[in-house]
Amino acid sequence: PTVMLEAQQSGIFQRPDPGAARVPEPGEVWNLTVMIKEAKGLAPMDSNGKSDPYIEFDVIDSHGRAAFRRKTPVVKKNLNPTWNMLYNKIPQKVIDDFYSLKFVCKDHDLFGNDDFMGVATIKRKEIVERIYPSGYNPVNGGKVTLELPLE
Repeated sequence: PTVMLEAQQSGIFQRPDPGAARVPEPGEVWNLTVMIKEAKGLAPMDSNGKSDPYIEFDVIDSHGRAAFRRKTPVVKKNLNPTWNMLYNKIPQKVIDDFYSLKFVCKDHDLFGNDDFMGVATIKRKEIVERIYPSGYNPVNGGKVTLELPLE
């Protein structure tokens, strides 16, 4: 089984004057919007046959550092969680220097470290050219759905 990343496209950039998605020119204001929608068929990671999944979302800068991080709420005892979390208040400074988006699916545990369920990375170039995803590291079953809408 694999953890799939499904990105519903149309791009994530919009200029004030709507146009084709492309790499922004210096000084232009662009918006970055990410919607983490849901997961289906996740593997049970807990002894009760369920998982307590959440997604960590990072905007990785050109130096390979997480310049912006957000986390969805934990959905308890669920293998098909729905988040519908919209992230659109990402600072312009972060957007100007972002290299990739990284999504890590984890199972929340009360004691010890959370269990890793999978990771996916989408590079800026792939987003602009509407090619998804660049790769994912499957560990267990399931699929995570993201939306990268034009605003």
